[in-house]
Amino acid sequence: LQDHGLTALHYAVFNGNTLCVEVLCANASGHDANGHHCSCIDMVSTMGCTALHLAAAEASNAAAIIEILLSSGADAAIRDGQGRTAADVAAEKGRHQYAEVLS
Repeated sequence: LQDHGLTALHYAVFNGNTLCVEVLCANASGHDANGHHCSCIDMVSTMGCTALHLAAAEASNAAAIIEILLSSGADAAIRDGQGRTAADVAAEKGRHQYAEVLS
């Protein structure tokens, strides 16, 4: 995961740390890689994924993390570098219960 433009939120999601995800979402203002003001909730890594994509793909505590991200305003329609939404990623990984929530 190193050197892929990941934020603290990406790392918290990847590690399944719900408390950290909650704190970061509560303080989510920032700038993207191009210097544009945005919420870190929807910041895209250099691999093209948001925290929601990571949660859908492989996070432990994914149900809680996805709920936190969505209730904090995460955009489930954002597509990753391969043109997939978080719901698409969840379905590809066989995590159909999350794909339904994200659709």
